[in-house]
Amino acid sequence: MDRLPEGCVELLGTVAHINAWFCEYLRVSGQYAVALDVTEAAYIRAKRFDGQVWLHFRTGYTFADWAWRTSRLEEAEEVSHEVCEIAALLHKPQSFSVLASESLLAAVYIERGNFRMGEKLIREIITRLDGRWPLSHPLSIQAHHHFATVLREQGLLEDAEEEARLVVSQCEQMPDIPPYTEAVVRHELGVILWHRGRLDEALNVFDGVMRIQRKVMPRWHPSVLVTRFDVASINRIQGNLFKAFLEFKEISLMEADALGESHYATLQSKHNVAQILVQLKRLDEAELLLMEIMTAREECGLETRHEDVLATRHELVHIKSQRGQHVAALRDWKEILAEEREYLGVEHPSTLRTHFNWAIGWAQAGQLAVARSEMRRVLLARRRTFGDRHHETQEARKALEQLSKFSGVPWWRR
Repeated sequence: MDRLPEGCVELLGTVAHINAWFCEYLRVSGQYAVALDVTEAAYIRAKRFDGQVWLHFRTGYTFADWAWRTSRLEEAEEVSHEVCEIAALLHKPQSFSVLASESLLAAVYIERGNFRMGEKLIREIITRLDGRWPLSHPLSIQAHHHFATVLREQGLLEDAEEEARLVVSQCEQMPDIPPYTEAVVRHELGVILWHRGRLDEALNVFDGVMRIQRKVMPRWHPSVLVTRFDVASINRIQGNLFKAFLEFKEISLMEADALGESHYATLQSKHNVAQILVQLKRLDEAELLLMEIMTAREECGLETRHEDVLATRHELVHIKSQRGQHVAALRDWKEILAEEREYLGVEHPSTLRTHFNWAIGWAQAGQLAVARSEMRRVLLARRRTFGDRHHETQEARKALEQLSKFSGVPWWRR
């Protein structure tokens, strides 16, 4: 390890400060790859100097933040743990540095699909923030924003909406809130409304988010692409398949340029392209793309994002079903359903979609009584999770009506 010459400590601190602001510019301008290179180089250089713990903390935190943003999640988690340990040595548990470091680690946990650890850490952070930092403080806004995200990911949509609206209300009371931050917190509310089936409300929120983003970000900025992704997802739900297909295709190409071919956001967009290909009966194209996605996740350590992996497996089973391999599909639906129930919960929206398809699989195998029984369970669970007016509740109700019309002969042969 090298030691800093006398008089260089203050200069190095200034350089680190400038570096942090430069990366903030890169974040807003969407130059994520450049920011990652800059912060990684600074982190590696800082580790050469013995005794400069504060420098290790600052450069480590910035690098972990960018590793998280660019989907290098294993490194992000490792360095975040390191940063949390340094912060705990230097500061009190309620200090800004400790809470910010732990908030970053929680965000990494959530991104990697470790929702239990993410929620546990976020709850601890919020408890320590209460009474010490006002709700309008950036750190409080960040913590409650992450909490809304983890609630949504776990399917607790009503609680997630309440938390997201709390964050938005606090932002509205801040006259000098950065546009980037405002767009992020409003976007989360839009995603929750979309998942709750309030599609028109969600589109209105996304329209407002896009107006903010267009003022301060280039059209290829990753945050802009995420908003476009969500709007395209709603278009697909509303039946505008070709419009959604073209949008997902363009988004995936732009994300590949901005973030990399194996970034989780790029892979999600490609997954949605494949999903529409399945709906359009272009099964060979869809299967090839889905297998490429699975391989990329394994190579980049993204297999811990269990919900994404299960969703891709889900589409591969759809392909089997459409090819007439009903017995194999029924077996695979059952396997995925068991995993989702264990990992996501029995009434998580993704679990219920698999349960829906499993019920249809029983019908395709000629077991109509079983299919009706399972579809009734899906309908009741969707009512509890979404309410009567949600499009997925209506889907289950219509399916049950169709199943109830037939008896004896498998329904797809009529």
